[in-house]
Amino acid sequence: SASPFGDAARMALGDTAGAIVSFCAAAGCLGSLGGWTLLAGQTAKAAADDGLFPPIFARVNKAGTPVAGLIIVGILMTIFQLSSISPNATKEFGLVSSVSVIFT
Repeated sequence: SASPFGDAARMALGDTAGAIVSFCAAAGCLGSLGGWTLLAGQTAKAAADDGLFPPIFARVNKAGTPVAGLIIVGILMTIFQLSSISPNATKEFGLVSSVSVIFT
């Protein structure tokens, strides 16, 4: 199933509960994705500060945001995502999850 938490709530508590749980799960995933994207830029900056990554990752703007690192990480993430496109969303999610576990 594409939404196992929603399915479980639907079976136990009814259709409305299933829809609410599915919505909350999707919102949680989107929030986590946003946080993870920003964390990748901070992690690259920390590695650059320690001399493990190229210095461009350590550059920050006036607000202290590692813009160059975020852009580079975003480009790399986009390239990876486009290279792993699958017609089945479940297989796509499984592949991305497996690779992210390996790289973490």
